[in-house]
Amino acid sequence: MPEQEKQQTPAPEPEFDFDVAQQEIGAALAEGGGAQAISPTIVIPPVVIAAVMGLLLALVYGVTKEPIAESKRLDKQQKLAQVMPGFDNDPLTTEVELSDTVLGYAGMSGADLSGIGMTSSVNTGYSGYFSIVFGITKDNTIERVRILESFETPGLGSKASEPFFIDQFEGRPAEPNFKVAKDNGDIDAITGATITSRAVCDALNAGLEAYQAAGGAAALAPAAPETTAEGKLVNPLLEKEAEPVTEAETAAPAGTVVETTDQSAGETDAEPADVTEDTEESEDTAETAEPEPPAGEETDGQ
Repeated sequence: MPEQEKQQTPAPEPEFDFDVAQQEIGAALAEGGGAQAISPTIVIPPVVIAAVMGLLLALVYGVTKEPIAESKRLDKQQKLAQVMPGFDNDPLTTEVELSDTVLGYAGMSGADLSGIGMTSSVNTGYSGYFSIVFGITKDNTIERVRILESFETPGLGSKASEPFFIDQFEGRPAEPNFKVAKDNGDIDAITGATITSRAVCDALNAGLEAYQAAGGAAALAPAAPETTAEGKLVNPLLEKEAEPVTEAETAAPAGTVVETTDQSAGETDAEPADVTEDTEESEDTAETAEPEPPAGEETDGQ
């Protein structure tokens, strides 16, 4: 029995030696003439496919660039209409850059400023880029806040646009001190999305800081048109008075021959004298000259 058990015991497997395997592979390549050159039929197709795909992507981008930009413009215009007090102008035409990440817009009601619109973006969202749009009333309070663009997690960070969270900012003083409750503030964060909640506060604070640094509403309100005493609008192109012409402006260009005053005066005096003299001579001739009698007519002396 012991001999049978000894025969049934398997022999230990040899350990894999990486160095030995590497030497064997090198020797096999040396015997076969070294590494074979890669065939062009293997390389060219992937290169051509990559070039064609790159060209297609460039064409698609060129075709969709303007429609995407127009879609974003319309979305911003609609969001500004939601957050700004009543206005009758196009706020996008009053855009003012307050910082690299903050833009301001003026809402006008006739000739009066009705409110301010702001867009502000940060990179502190859960997925990075995060931007909002908000309005400021004439009494320096927050009108409304809306999410302009975000890439937050659906079902969590995406809830930032829902009323239970975003409506907390309405009617509060437009001061850059918004914080969530976890940061000793009074904004209730979204459950499971504290980072997104902080991003909204960060964007709002950044926009308000830029707004105050620029001087508030005065920096965004369009300049009032100039009027006359009768209340008519002044058109600077029409109301500009003609400036007096100076001698330097009327001077002859360089190279132009200009006669002196004395010479021109002398010529002027001489010409009328000659004309008068010729006239007098012609008159004397007319008085003294006698008409010749017609042929065949007798004269008084004969």
